[in-house]
Amino acid sequence: ILLLNRGRMSSESELMEILGTKDSAAALEHRAQMRKKGLWLTLGVGAAAVGLTALAVPFTLPALRRVCVPYVPATQVQINGILRSLEKHSKPAAKVIDLGSGDGRVCVACAKKGYPSTGVELNSVLYMLSNFYKYTDGVSSLTKFKYTDLFKEPLHKYDAVTIFGAPSLMQAIEPKIENEVTDTCSVIVCRYPFLKWKPNYSYGSGVDQVWVYKKPFIPNDVLPLIYHDLVEFAEHPLHPSNEPYLEKRAIRDVTDDVIKSSDSVSQSNDSTSATSRKIRQSNKI
Repeated sequence: ILLLNRGRMSSESELMEILGTKDSAAALEHRAQMRKKGLWLTLGVGAAAVGLTALAVPFTLPALRRVCVPYVPATQVQINGILRSLEKHSKPAAKVIDLGSGDGRVCVACAKKGYPSTGVELNSVLYMLSNFYKYTDGVSSLTKFKYTDLFKEPLHKYDAVTIFGAPSLMQAIEPKIENEVTDTCSVIVCRYPFLKWKPNYSYGSGVDQVWVYKKPFIPNDVLPLIYHDLVEFAEHPLHPSNEPYLEKRAIRDVTDDVIKSSDSVSQSNDSTSATSRKIRQSNKI
């Protein structure tokens, strides 16, 4: 302590030597290594956090857009439904475009069946992943992917359009479909049907149902059942609650039934009285 107070100690190593610690040099080296490891660990955790955030951003951004289309991978049953629809309602080697192509599995499956396919995707991670799959699956010559907004891609040059819908997307994309697809184009939809059109054909059921639409589109009389309980469509013109004559059709006029019921009661009373008179007469006899 006196030595320290006098300013004779210039470093921790000198103090260790004076105190006679045999492993002072090794201890200092160990501490230095631990500091380096701690620094690298901190940097590694920070880099991992930044990387995970960067990967998560493309998947969370859809929630901030006007038209929200979350990424949900297509099931094999849904893909089979699309291929069946293409086989039945499109020409051989039809040019297919998948709007919101995700990881590219629909385009890859179509390409394997001989359909030149284009995918449109705005998620940068899924866009890169789909380009990777087209090479690993050996269909790079028949498949291409575009990193762009699906609303900006012209549709007139395609023979078939596939859409894995979301409620907000199906309503927003109807004008584009109506204005851009050709008369021979087949529009194949999964998960959510169009709101204002009836499908020409339908395959499967539940979440794996596939709808096929062709021009001229058939107007819907009422909103598809799947939209009835969604609050954002409560004011839609085709929602059952907004039909002008719903009240007259839903509330049955029971006047005739009441009159008929009264007549039946009167007839029953008359019949009972007649039976009672016959019984009394027979008793008298």
